[in-house]
Amino acid sequence: RVLMPDARMFTGARARDVSAPTFAGGVRGAQRVHISCHGHFESSAPMESGLVLGPGASGGGSSLLTARQLYAIDDRFELVAAVACESGRTQFVSGDGFLGLTRALLYLSRYVVSALWSVNERSTVDLSALFYEACAAGLEPVVALADAQRAMVDPRHPRHPTVSGADPTHPFHWAGLMVSG
Repeated sequence: RVLMPDARMFTGARARDVSAPTFAGGVRGAQRVHISCHGHFESSAPMESGLVLGPGASGGGSSLLTARQLYAIDDRFELVAAVACESGRTQFVSGDGFLGLTRALLYLSRYVVSALWSVNERSTVDLSALFYEACAAGLEPVVALADAQRAMVDPRHPRHPTVSGADPTHPFHWAGLMVSG
C-alpha cells in the first residue's frame, strides 16, 4: 500500500465473493491494477484461463475471472499487473492467434505485467515492489521491470532483496515476469 496508496484491496472475507462484476466495479476509474492471486492456464480452451480471485462463496468452488470475462470490462487502464502463476501463457489458435489472459488484459490496458510460469510468492513480492519503485521514479514499465530484475540479480545493488532461504539471483526468482504492450 505504500507504493500504491489509493489501492483497493480485496482480502479475507471481501475476496471470497469476488466475481467478474465485483472486480470490474472495484477497479473502476483506476489507472493501475495489481492482481496478486493464483492463475490458471487452460491450454485446451485458453479463453477459459483465469485468475482465481478468491475461494468462492461459502467455500464452494472459486471466484475465477476468465480471459473471456475480461473483455466485458468497460474501463481502460494504463497498467494491469496480473502477478499470478502462468498468467502470461498463451495458446496459438488458428485464425485467432495467441489467446490467453495476456491478450485479454491487453484489450483493457496499455501495459500488462504477467507471469510465464508458477512463480515464487516471496520473490515475486520483492520483484513487484522493486518494479513499482522504478515506475514511481518515472521509468516506463518495460524499463522499470528490467531495472527491478537487475536489482534482484546484483547482490551489490542497493535495493537487492533477501529472499528467505533462496538465492534471488537465480532466474526462477526474477525472470518469470514480463511486460507486454
